Amino acid sequence: MSSSEARALLRMGVNPVGSTMADWKESTRWLEKQRPLVAGYYDQSYISHLENGDTWISQAYSGDIFQANLSATRTSST
Repeated sequence: MSSSEARALLRMGVNPVGSTMADWKESTRWLEKQRPLVAGYYDQSYISHLENGDTWISQAYSGDIFQANLSATRTSST
């Protein structure tokens, strides 16, 4: 189970541990409805997508952004 699928189930109010095949199918339909609005779901690789300009907006953790900025500063100073 991917984290996107688990989040979709939780969004539907379904505990992934006790989910059924019907719940999975419904979560798939729910995720597919987002297709025009969402370019993709990423794991930790979202930082590189932000840095490359592939992603314009993302929910991000402040520590991730801090580390990315620190890495960029170190790279540009060498």
